[in-house]
Amino acid sequence: SSQEFCGIDGGSIGGVGIGCGGMGGGSIGGRVEVIGFSRELHIFQSKQRPKKLTLHCSDFSSVDVLVKGGEDVRVDARVQQLFELLNGLSQQHAGCARRRLHAPTFGVVAMSLSCGLLGFVPGTRPLQDIVESAAPPGAMDAAAAAYHRHVYGARGAAPDGLRRYLSNFADMGAEEAAAGLSRATAHLPWTALRDAVLMLRTIPRGRGGRRHRRR
Repeated sequence: SSQEFCGIDGGSIGGVGIGCGGMGGGSIGGRVEVIGFSRELHIFQSKQRPKKLTLHCSDFSSVDVLVKGGEDVRVDARVQQLFELLNGLSQQHAGCARRRLHAPTFGVVAMSLSCGLLGFVPGTRPLQDIVESAAPPGAMDAAAAAYHRHVYGARGAAPDGLRRYLSNFADMGAEEAAAGLSRATAHLPWTALRDAVLMLRTIPRGRGGRRHRRR
């Protein structure tokens, strides 16, 4: 029920690390509850269409979470636990501790086998945007068009796009599928991801820790 879900012991949802505490007021016996939701819902244009939702808590704090469906987010939870383990090990290493090496993590709560909540990390960018910033102009659009033709054929997408998508892949063999994907990725340089990461690494930080893109 919603009451069982909203009850938060120790200031975090399910004890996995999506914090809902911080200001102290409004909690009863250390129990912080979700008392409302923001009226605005931001939908990201990625494959699973995740939604950014703001939770308003009884201690007057607000927490942004990502509602993700269509995937088992327990895998995400295990990855975050692995990062936390690595962070603990790095603190025991003198060189890592001196450099303050630390992998940021976020909380994950599995609501079912195909839906869950992820702690929203501000200032992040979709991987596609990062790769596109390092690719030649129009390369990403050309790759997307080639993939679209490969998936839907010459007829293009239709109202029954998902059915056509599945039927096209069911009718083609592994070699044909691999060849179609190769034609799509051929529009992008194979170093696009590496170049994009290097660009992010060399962008100087401005005031407030924000990065400014070099022109």
